[in-house]
Amino acid sequence: MADEPVIKLACGNYDRTRSLMEGRVHLDGWKVHRVSFVRPTETLWRMIRHQEFDVSERSLSAYFIDRDQGHPRFTDTDKVRS
Repeated sequence: MADEPVIKLACGNYDRTRSLMEGRVHLDGWKVHRVSFVRPTETLWRMIRHQEFDVSERSLSAYFIDRDQGHPRFTDTDKVRS
């Protein structure tokens, strides 16, 4: 059996994400490398500056600014909104 692809996930450990961050929720076919930060600003900064993660939280205002300026580097999905 081939190795599962790895997805790097960065988000806080909140009530809405805790099951995923603690590994109680699995992504079939994927190995999840979880990265959690105490300060959400660190996750946001590292994602905006270095695009370090495959999936992360993101400031909605930064998303709108990028989109408005014609630089849609990131994709929004309504499947994960709370």
